[in-house]
Amino acid sequence: MDTVSLNGGSVEADREFFEVLVGLKLDTLRGVFKYAGEGYIRTHANRDNFHLVGHIGERSYDFFLKRHRGFEMKEALKLLMSRSPFMTAGRREWQNIARLERLGISAARPVAFGERRFWFLEVESFLITENIAGGTPMDDYLARRFSGDLSREMLREKRALL
Repeated sequence: MDTVSLNGGSVEADREFFEVLVGLKLDTLRGVFKYAGEGYIRTHANRDNFHLVGHIGERSYDFFLKRHRGFEMKEALKLLMSRSPFMTAGRREWQNIARLERLGISAARPVAFGERRFWFLEVESFLITENIAGGTPMDDYLARRFSGDLSREMLREKRALL
């Protein structure tokens, strides 16, 4: 993948999507975290997810945007105690997708990620990926596949997936 650094190096993007990101104003951390447009899916404690579909000029796009805010103190303490290198959630997901691809496992195509840190703590980060046509988000699949009382075999299967 041919990448380009944007926003003073705080955003890295696949060069192929540069014009679309600029058109959506998602080429800066500020733009990504100000985004409140259509496509809102859900929010979790420190995370928002959006599904962005549309056209800019003649180029269409179908993206997922995942924004991470802040950190949990227990996670910060675990990092300090383990002395493992700190990595924001956005960067970790970006690198994990690349690792899957190197192993020959198809995954959602990464479009961009960005991060802002304070010392070793994550202040905010994000990941934008292309939608996998016909795909099902893992949390939706898990909720459907593993609802109700689960047998030991089903619990083993769920744990293996996680």
